[in-house]
Amino acid sequence: MLDIGAGLGVVAERLLADGADRATLVDASIAYQAAARRRLTEGGLAERVTLKCGDFLELANQLEPADIVTLDKVICCYPDMRRLVEESARRARKLYAASYPRDNWLTRLAIGYENLARRLRRKPFRAYVHPVNGIEQVLRANGFELSASRQTWFWRIALYERAGADDARGVRGV
Repeated sequence: MLDIGAGLGVVAERLLADGADRATLVDASIAYQAAARRRLTEGGLAERVTLKCGDFLELANQLEPADIVTLDKVICCYPDMRRLVEESARRARKLYAASYPRDNWLTRLAIGYENLARRLRRKPFRAYVHPVNGIEQVLRANGFELSASRQTWFWRIALYERAGADDARGVRGV
């Protein structure tokens, strides 16, 4: 599996415990990478994990394809959604799982407020609400179809399956 924006490594930890063979974790934060390394070492999973520190789009050409690619609350961190989804989808052989903000007025208002607060504090980070149909269009163009989804007030959690791929659901819980 390939976990983009892996943070503490929780998604990879769960999938490794449920049957995934190996995981590559990509995150731009050195602090998150160190915490993920500690967490995975304590869980006895570190030898099955490769950690890559940096921006996924800058590292993409160095990353091997994986059966499962995950992006948990990552798409909203990139201004160029199309390039991020395109490059990450190219690395997914079977399953592509992502969570991203729902495209509605309430989410846009909340993220607009957060971005205003960041601007006032002179923080450069901005979050984005990308059109869900735009995300799905890029994934369909790369051979994926929506397999399952759930929503909260703010988030959409979606699983996409590559058409014609062997079933990757041998990992429990996928």
